[in-house]
Amino acid sequence: MSGIRIIGLSIAFCIVYGVVLDQITARICVEYFTIGHPIIIRTYDPTQLGIVWGIVATWWVGLLLGIPLSFAAQYVPAPKRNARQLVRPMLILMMFCGLSASLLGGIGFIAASNGWVFLIGDFNEKFLLIDTSTSLPIYGHIVRATFLGLAVVSA
Repeated sequence: MSGIRIIGLSIAFCIVYGVVLDQITARICVEYFTIGHPIIIRTYDPTQLGIVWGIVATWWVGLLLGIPLSFAAQYVPAPKRNARQLVRPMLILMMFCGLSASLLGGIGFIAASNGWVFLIGDFNEKFLLIDTSTSLPIYGHIVRATFLGLAVVSA
């Protein structure tokens, strides 16, 4: 039962992180969800978009994180850990992810402001219809996703 609790804790932390991040993103650039993503709900309300996309985009990350975490916490020859003992390490992990997202979002904003990165193809055509100053968070997400992807691959 402890393994299920650990997986549930991981999913819950990732969902909360995703909802908070997407609440911020939706208030900076709602087009990131209305143009840059498939339609899940027909709304332009940033709160609803942030909640829905925060859940959809992160629950599975929590599952993929929780399964090996649960296994390691219970079966690796070290002190066994239960879900309650993993709350603090998970909080630290989520805070690190939030700080990384902020830093890399800022790098993306600077890169887009200076013309170092830009959208191409269909996205470029769709976003030409809006003020580019509001679409700059999209670049932040692109840069953040790239850096975090490279970090995961290199780890």
